[in-house]
Amino acid sequence: MSATNDKPPERRVTPRYNVKLQVRVIWPDNTESTLPLRDFSNTGLFLEMAAPLPAMGLVLQVQLQNPMAEGEMPVIKARVVRHTPDGFGLLMLTE
Repeated sequence: MSATNDKPPERRVTPRYNVKLQVRVIWPDNTESTLPLRDFSNTGLFLEMAAPLPAMGLVLQVQLQNPMAEGEMPVIKARVVRHTPDGFGLLMLTE
């Protein structure tokens, strides 16, 4: 890193899309929350949430709440892979 560019290099392999939707989160104990989506990509998403944040590596289920979609969106398993002061990043898992 140089003195003029203090940001680390971009490591993402797919573009992110900023979308303001709500996401239904199903926690491992089967409780549910609705959290705001900040952005998503083909491989993951970022949810806004105040501390305490879920543990790194935790697997949970998420479902986009899109009022314009016909029918319900699929429920997807995702792993917590990133923490920031305003939320957490999830990697979508394929089975």
